[in-house]
Amino acid sequence: MSKPSAPYTPVLQTCSFIAASDLFRGLDALWSFFAESDPPFSWGSNNRTLISSCDLVSYLDSCVLDEPAEALFDTLADRVNALSTDVYVDLEN
Repeated sequence: MSKPSAPYTPVLQTCSFIAASDLFRGLDALWSFFAESDPPFSWGSNNRTLISSCDLVSYLDSCVLDEPAEALFDTLADRVNALSTDVYVDLEN
């Protein structure tokens, strides 16, 4: 006869994130460039898709941005630099 197992106690995880719609507020041309650039991040039909804010800036910094997006990049970088490095960006919202 098997011994009864201990009750299951889940380990809950938490993290901090900012909605992409908030981070990119007023930066429509940069968001459009990002969304259409075939980034190495996937999203769509998910509840949350979290990426590190540093990875987001690194990706955009490595792109050849079109002129409207390039003019907005420094604003986005400043916003991200004001965040803690452990804050994620939620691409779904």
